[in-house]
This record gives sequence, C-alpha cells and structure tokens, in this order.
Amino acid sequence: MQKLFICLLGMTLLGSSLHAQDKFRVGILLSPIISTIRVSDSVGNDFDGDSNGKFGFAYGLMLNWDAGENFGFHSGARIVHKHFKVEQDIQINGSAPRSEQKVRINTLEIPAAIFGRSNEIGDGYRIIGQFGVSFNFTIGYKNEWDNVNPVTLETGGSGTLRDSDRVDSFVMDFVFGVGGEKTFVDVGTVSAGIFYHQALNDINNDNNPGINNELRLSYFSFDLSYYFN
Repeated sequence: MQKLFICLLGMTLLGSSLHAQDKFRVGILLSPIISTIRVSDSVGNDFDGDSNGKFGFAYGLMLNWDAGENFGFHSGARIVHKHFKVEQDIQINGSAPRSEQKVRINTLEIPAAIFGRSNEIGDGYRIIGQFGVSFNFTIGYKNEWDNVNPVTLETGGSGTLRDSDRVDSFVMDFVFGVGGEKTFVDVGTVSAGIFYHQALNDINNDNNPGINNELRLSYFSFDLSYYFN
C-alpha cells in the first residue's frame, strides 16, 4: 500500500505540473463496475459449473492530452476492485465434491487510449467516445473458498487464500465506450460514460497446483469524472 500511495502521489504531482499547459487536462475518477467472468478448463473445454461476476468499484487519476479540438490521447492510473464467484464439481479420487470460490482481485490499471468528442451541443455539452488498451498490474488477491481447498484439493472445511501468485501479475484489456461531458466555465468539466474492459489474457497463473481453470475477467464500468480547468 505504501508503494501504491507513492505511485498515486507521483501521478498527482506530475498531473499538477502538466495542468499548467493548455493542452493537458488532469482529472479524478470514481466508477462503479460489474465484472463478467468467462471460465474454461485448462485445455479450453467448456466450463462445467457456475460463474458469476459481482459489483465492484474503481477510482483514480486521469490525464488527457488534447491533440486537437475533437480528439486526443488518454492515460492515467486507476485502482480497480473486481469480484467474482465460481462453483464447480471437482473430480477427486472417484468423487466429485462441490467447490465454491469467492474471489476479489485488485489491480492498478494504466490506460493508453484515443478519445474523440463532438463539437458543442448546446451550452458546453459534448458527446465523447474512447478506445484503446489497459495495462493491468495485480496488487491484491483474496479467495474465500468452501468445501475444496483450491491448492491442496483437500475436501471439507473452508478458508481464505491471499497469495497473489495464484493469478498473473500482468494482463491487458481492450477498452471502449461512449459518454458525454459538460464544461462549466471557471469550474471544470464533468463527464459520465459506460465503458467495457474486455480481457485479452487468462488471469490464472498456470504454474500453480490445484484447481487450474482458464479465467478471463472483464468488466463494465460507469465512469464519473471531473477534469480541472
């Protein structure tokens, strides 16, 4: 957490220095999200079980560079808390006990995107669109399991795993979405939009023992943003 705080502080100071330049806009973000999870077995066969994405949230700093009146480049840093649940029958010594895992993954995500925006519609309103990629670094992991230990495959009981090595330390998303913004003179710009973060990689670390499904964790985000003038 100390390294994370230093990283965000550095982004804030960098953004403040760039804010003095007309083409750069610095902002803050708060975003409720809902995860979607696609699960298959280790050889890509259809998953025989149940999986559900859950609600989470994200927050962070944003940096836009206005390359022109109607387009530019977007980056920043956001902390994302993703939740999902997986249930399946595990074949162990001729029996098939039911495994349940409730997982939370925290990531530090660095977007690299292109945005476009319309001319003004009415008094300071614009339509915005964005697409690009996101570089995601795992910074936290929690797995609350029940009935089958996902590492040792021992049955009975329950427990909690916090070993972030269970998932890959780095994955990527393809990100796209649309929204709108409103500029208030001498105050700033407020924007809202819906974005989809499509997972490009399996997040599971295939080198781990135990249950080893292929997991692709995507999510929808409803981004609420404020950019300083």
